[in-house]
Formats: sequence, structure tokens, C-alpha cells
Amino acid sequence: MKKINILFVFLLIICVTSLTGCKKKQEEKKYDKETTVYSIDSANGFSRVSFELANDLGYNPVISANNARFRHMGNYSLIDMTIIYNYPSSSQITKKEEDFYSDYYKDYKTVKIGNYEGWSIIKETETVTDYEIVLKLTSPDKNNRVYALDIRVAQSPLQKNKDDFNTRDFINSDDFNHLLNSIQIAEIYE
Repeated sequence: MKKINILFVFLLIICVTSLTGCKKKQEEKKYDKETTVYSIDSANGFSRVSFELANDLGYNPVISANNARFRHMGNYSLIDMTIIYNYPSSSQITKKEEDFYSDYYKDYKTVKIGNYEGWSIIKETETVTDYEIVLKLTSPDKNNRVYALDIRVAQSPLQKNKDDFNTRDFINSDDFNHLLNSIQIAEIYE
């Protein structure tokens, strides 16, 4: 009887170990596309934010002070990223659902990406669907200001075929989620 109990415990340990190993393999799903790392500096020159974007998405980057703009000439979509440096009570950084007055706004959420918290919303009209997410990147400094990153994904009214770019599909894609999860404060100069 003891041998059967010992055998049972041994088999149970093997099963649990095997299941744990399978779960770890599923969690380790890697983003395997070739990417380019981009960096943008804040307008005041005191911070740098870096992030990755997949090369095969076909976006053309234009990097300037506190802004990175990626245009897609094929489907007329746009990814726009801007560093904000402002008071933490700034309405731009701390917007809540009730701050969006138009019926066009939908799906307001508070979000957390890695260590960064913020909010996101979708604006839908008959011609375009835009997505905005604002992530607070730092705690308030000695002047009670924070760095935040405003990211907009937009489809242009110039699109000939509305199916060329679906904003909702893109923001739920692995490509966009990889971009969000790759965001890092590269440097802060005080």
C-alpha cells in the first residue's frame, strides 16, 4: 500500500511539473518580427523615450523634438507619439471618462502598460476611427511635473477603401502591443 501511495505521489509530481513547464512555454511567446528602436526627446530636452516598431508594417518615420510621426502611404494611417511634460493635474494627462463630451467617444479605459499607467479612448465618426492612449511615464518631480507619452493611431479620411486600415484591429494587434510594451524612459536629465 505504501508503494502505491509513493508511486501516486511521484506521478502527481511529474504531472504538475509537466503542466508548469507547458504554461511557461506558452508565456514565453516572443515577438519575432524585425524591429527598429526609435527615440524622441522632450521639448525641454530633459528626457528621452525609446520604443520599437516592426519594420514590415510599412510606416515612414519623421522624428522631431518631442514627437515621432509614422505615416503609412498605402493605407493612409498614422501613428503619432508626443512627449508631454506638464503638471500631473493637467487635464491632458489625467482625463477621465466624463471629460469627453461628444457622443463620438467610446471605450474609455484606465490602462497599465508595464510600469506606466494612463487612460485610453476611441473616437469614431462616419469617416474615421481614432485611438488615443496617454501613459504617465514618471512620478512628479520637484516642480510637480510629470513626463507622459500621448499616442494616437488614426485613419485618414483620404482612405479610398475603409477596409484598408481598421483602427480597432490594429490597436489589438501584437504589433501595436509590442510597441506599447517596448516603451522605456531611456534617459532623464535633471
